[in-house]
Amino acid sequence: MRALGAAAALAGALLVAAAAAGAHLVPEAEGARWTSALTLGLVHAAASLAALSAPVPVRLKTLAAGLMIGGIVLFSGLQMARMLAEAGAGEAFGLDRVGFLIPLGGLAYIAGWLTLAAGFVRRPRA
Repeated sequence: MRALGAAAALAGALLVAAAAAGAHLVPEAEGARWTSALTLGLVHAAASLAALSAPVPVRLKTLAAGLMIGGIVLFSGLQMARMLAEAGAGEAFGLDRVGFLIPLGGLAYIAGWLTLAAGFVRRPRA
């Protein structure tokens, strides 16, 4: 659980840095898309930390946080990396071939929330 907490905190720090970089590197026309990816990433970094301290079974809160962190990488991370590459901030590094993973990141976000919800409604063992 400590590793997931560290990963969520690191993701938050990287996303704050990405916000600053995006202000200088992302074309204005892509601003809304950048902001959306950034906002979802930051929300899920915070939600991952909250999930780890939620009063639910350890297995479920660990899974929920892991799914959300995976979503940060697949959805927000890949989407932002593609936008930077398209803006000329670096080589594409094959990012055009991994675009199909971005929706999987969105599914990971949703699965993380549903897993956390299951932890709250699950009946404790007697």
